[in-house]
Amino acid sequence: MAELLFDVTAFDCAILRAAFIKSVMEDNVPEKRWRAVAAVEPDLLGWITRK
Repeated sequence: MAELLFDVTAFDCAILRAAFIKSVMEDNVPEKRWRAVAAVEPDLLGWITRK
């Protein structure tokens, strides 16, 4: 994972996760396209999209 220039809290991640899920649900994006839609750090994306 790349070095972060600022602290990211669990609360920040929860907000990102909720926003991402809401976005893909509202736009009816199939799960197989979630990685293409997201533009975040791959490790963070894995956490956001976990079930």
